[in-house]
Amino acid sequence: MLLVQLFATGMQLLSRVILVQGTFIYALNAYRNIVAALCVAPFALYFER
Repeated sequence: MLLVQLFATGMQLLSRVILVQGTFIYALNAYRNIVAALCVAPFALYFER
């Protein structure tokens, strides 16, 4: 549970820094979803066979 909270906090801080630099919010959401899909895909392919 502690790791989940640390990752969530890290994502919030990283998102804040990226948005302050002027990144379009929809691009940020797309990048986050793409990275999440790439991280989860190997587990899904392994466990759902």
